Amino acid sequence: MWTHKPPPSSAAKKLSHRRAVPLLAKRMVGRCHEAQFCSDDSLFLDGFTRFIGTALKNGSTAVFIGIASHRISLFERLYAESQEARAAIRQGRYFALDAVEFLSNVMVNDMPDAGWFLKAVGDLVASAASGADGTHSRVAACGEWAPFLWAEGKADAAIRLEELWNEVAEKYDVDILCGYSLESLRCEEDSYTFRRICEEHSAVRADRSGEATQTLSASHR
Repeated sequence: MWTHKPPPSSAAKKLSHRRAVPLLAKRMVGRCHEAQFCSDDSLFLDGFTRFIGTALKNGSTAVFIGIASHRISLFERLYAESQEARAAIRQGRYFALDAVEFLSNVMVNDMPDAGWFLKAVGDLVASAASGADGTHSRVAACGEWAPFLWAEGKADAAIRLEELWNEVAEKYDVDILCGYSLESLRCEEDSYTFRRICEEHSAVRADRSGEATQTLSASHR
């Protein structure tokens, strides 16, 4: 969904030319469930590299759920980033899963099934948190699961999936980052879908080429 982009929407153009975006409705969510809206693939991968790299350096286990090209690029970036990241990868503290396969296991009639989702993610978190030496570590999860659904026109499913990730953030010791393309903004900034997506996150940021990160929704941590 990142390699075949539609023409920039009017909302994306407006957003890219604004120095600030109105503060969106706030909601108390889990420990850390953030979203990043990026204007291109490079910024998308930059954000996930920072998120995962920091988690690995701090001794956490990291999970990325994305498409094949992003899994390959992210692995290369992480391996080149630092000795600590390379050591963490060799220790088995980095997992990369296919977003399409992951969604196929938790979707029923084009909507995420709560039971299947929480079981799949619960097993994933438990597996990731259990180190090879028997110790347990924090888990950081990131990817493009809900953005994948939104890009396919399944807005209600994307919102529901974000709601379920909030349950995961509250139940487990997990930090979460979701990556969206600014091209997902196919209507005005105050559209229902855009607002609902933002409301399900503890913080929302936009990264645009040549500009500093802008915070869209304040963090509650």
